[in-house]
Amino acid sequence: IMQHHFKEEEDIILPALGLLPLLSKGQMPEHTKDIIQLGEEAKKMMTHMSVEHQLITAYIEELKQTSSLVNLKDVIQFESEVHKHAISEEEVYFPASIMIGEYLKLKTQEKPL
Repeated sequence: IMQHHFKEEEDIILPALGLLPLLSKGQMPEHTKDIIQLGEEAKKMMTHMSVEHQLITAYIEELKQTSSLVNLKDVIQFESEVHKHAISEEEVYFPASIMIGEYLKLKTQEKPL
């Protein structure tokens, strides 16, 4: 599940986020239509991605329950890192990716003066 989830992030979320330095300079990317489409895809995937986070959390909980006391500390640390990662994605990365698509959509609809 994590590999599949990370692949979705790489394909749908990260391309838009990689444009932030360019956009912050007021420049437009060459592949604007593709990024707008990825923003639309990200909107559709928000619930799906959140459910994947819940599944990953459930699997980690199961791992905690079956871990020996020796490994439990590592599993708890892993759980903490995954939880922080999921919160960052749901509160920052996913919305930012969508907003970049919306921004580009607006910029491409502007008419020159």
